Amino acid sequence: MSMNKFMHPRNIYKTPPNFKELAIKYPEFRKHSKQELSGKTTIDFKDPAALRALTTTLLLKDFNLTVEIPLNRLVPTLPLRLNYLLWIEDLIVASKLGVSREIHGIDIGTGASCIYPLLAAKTKGWRMLATEIDEESVGCAQRNVLANDLGHEIEVKRVDADVILNGVIDEGKQYTFTMCNPPFYGSEKDVITSDNRSSNRKPPSNSPTGSMGELVVDGGEVNFIRNMISDSEALGTRVSLYTTMVGHKSNVNLLKGEIAAAGACNYGSYEFCQGRTTRWGLAWTFKDSVKTMVDGLVANKKSKLKPPFSYVLPKGGDDEAYSLETVVESLKEIINRLELQCKEVKRTKVMHGFTVTAWRNTWSKQRHKRRVAQGKSKEEAGEEAGGRGQGPEAQGEDGCEPLAVSNPEGSKDSSSSPPNKRPRLETELPVDSGSGSRGGAELQSSSRGDTFVMDKGGLPLLKASLVVKCVSSDIILEMAWLEGLSGRDAVHQVLQFFKNNLKL
Repeated sequence: MSMNKFMHPRNIYKTPPNFKELAIKYPEFRKHSKQELSGKTTIDFKDPAALRALTTTLLLKDFNLTVEIPLNRLVPTLPLRLNYLLWIEDLIVASKLGVSREIHGIDIGTGASCIYPLLAAKTKGWRMLATEIDEESVGCAQRNVLANDLGHEIEVKRVDADVILNGVIDEGKQYTFTMCNPPFYGSEKDVITSDNRSSNRKPPSNSPTGSMGELVVDGGEVNFIRNMISDSEALGTRVSLYTTMVGHKSNVNLLKGEIAAAGACNYGSYEFCQGRTTRWGLAWTFKDSVKTMVDGLVANKKSKLKPPFSYVLPKGGDDEAYSLETVVESLKEIINRLELQCKEVKRTKVMHGFTVTAWRNTWSKQRHKRRVAQGKSKEEAGEEAGGRGQGPEAQGEDGCEPLAVSNPEGSKDSSSSPPNKRPRLETELPVDSGSGSRGGAELQSSSRGDTFVMDKGGLPLLKASLVVKCVSSDIILEMAWLEGLSGRDAVHQVLQFFKNNLKL
């Protein structure tokens, strides 16, 4: 299924190029095109030479860039490259990084085409440092820079194979951002057999291009980006915004955990959709003022398939209590009781929007917690009575008060209740003195016996959006999962807690 409709809204290739017009106007592209019986002009996407002709033709037509791309090196696809650049531009604008100074970026592993620096300098006026380990690719990249008279905006630097950021950045110089398209694979076998591609997915429509040095690195993209994160931790605020592309969705949350553990102030991700290919962008920063996510910028195709959980509050007898402000205040009290972190992100006359973050599960097993609390109260009351001289008749056989706990909700004891058909998320954290503390906490799952260790700065148990809005005469709660170890099910659990405790 084509995902062009989920491209970045400013990507000019949301509307595919007209191959017939390209074939008429550009002889090099015409060599690789053919006209079908229906009159439609196409190219063979399995032919690297045809892919190269398409990319170089579009660069010339749409950006006035003349680019040399060797057939034994990676042929960049423009829709994906533009998605990445436009996302970075959005983050720069949202963070106001280009208001008072020039934009200086670093492209890690620029390749022979030098595609990102060329597009960034030509279309945005950014100054770019392009690094590359392959000598042949460095030479080609430098020729591309000179051929387009961009030598003042772009510097191409050859680096050693183990160098990512440390040793590249000039001392005392501040950079706005980094970008990187790292090698995705850990071995040549992964490239040849596509071991990382699930069997139920269609094969890619394009022929794979690129040298093994561009596609393969020891440890794959996870190890490469992990080293990049380590370098960023050492450099800190000398770069305002660190970004990289990720090729496998399964690695996104893993790498977010690595970023958080490095002490980043903010981090976020974005999905690049184009054709039948999906990639992910990761962004992180060590500056509080820099944003890593942009409000209103949604490219995730699955967000349309999984709507937020919704609940319409029933009207009570008191019309004055059934108001947006009253509901919001009641929700804030519940949120404080659950020890959730809450941040208001938007407010209008008919809507309040928040993000809520949980570092431990405080909403599950409420019945059990109430029984334990009542038991402790009775124990304390018994000890106090014993201190006033009550005799043995008030105690058990062992000299202690028997623990007789009533169920406040009138249901059977939990030990006699039937088991769940599926394990419920009952993750607990030991209570500490700091609400929402991240430091060295252990997540204990009592229902399954699992133990999760959350390092300082690790991913939260749950981060979700919460919207309270008026629609006609109804007040509606909507919650949507953003990220977190607990997954989307926890959003439903928290919303259920709100439903049970909102009394208007």
